[in-house]
Amino acid sequence: MWSCRVSSKSVLACVNCHYSPMEFHFLAKSKGESTIFFEPMGNYAAGAFSVSVKVCRENFRLHESKVQILISVCAAGAGSTSAFVPHASPRMLLEHEIFQALSTSESHQVERELLERV
Repeated sequence: MWSCRVSSKSVLACVNCHYSPMEFHFLAKSKGESTIFFEPMGNYAAGAFSVSVKVCRENFRLHESKVQILISVCAAGAGSTSAFVPHASPRMLLEHEIFQALSTSESHQVERELLERV
């Protein structure tokens, strides 16, 4: 089981969490950049990672079928001896379609903005 939190001055709020299947829904308070931290429950340091996102839409979710890819890729890069929190690259987020807009009209804008950051 995983928990997620956003930076204290975040433009985001995590408004809904499901764990089976794992899915996180986010609501944007305003546009801007934010960092989302994911941590395994019960073990704060091991396997934790972060994702930076540029918020360009009101609602989005972490695609439920892609969550395990994100966790596996980031957790594998963490290293067992480092206190460094690994970070997901925009290219990886785009290639695996990790985030999904909650409305179809936002999907193309999401893709364009991710491509600009790669």
